[in-house]
Amino acid sequence: MARGRRGFDPDVALQPTNTFHVGFWFNDLADAVSCAFTGPPTPFNGELQAGPLAFITRPNAVAGLGPLCTKPDTFRAGRRKSGRI
Repeated sequence: MARGRRGFDPDVALQPTNTFHVGFWFNDLADAVSCAFTGPPTPFNGELQAGPLAFITRPNAVAGLGPLCTKPDTFRAGRRKSGRI
């Protein structure tokens, strides 16, 4: 990622994030009505009008990283946790 650039679309200006977790969103707000969701749309589909988060993985208790990080760096205890794929 180029320095100073956030996300892939400069008009959206998303903060960079790790991709060690897996999440699933409802594609449409109407799909989540039966789950009692009445909140605002989330930006997680092509129209930036998705429903709420339906599922997300939990972090590893030791490394604090998601399951897609297959080699967490647990050596640096007390420091910021990092990982590599």
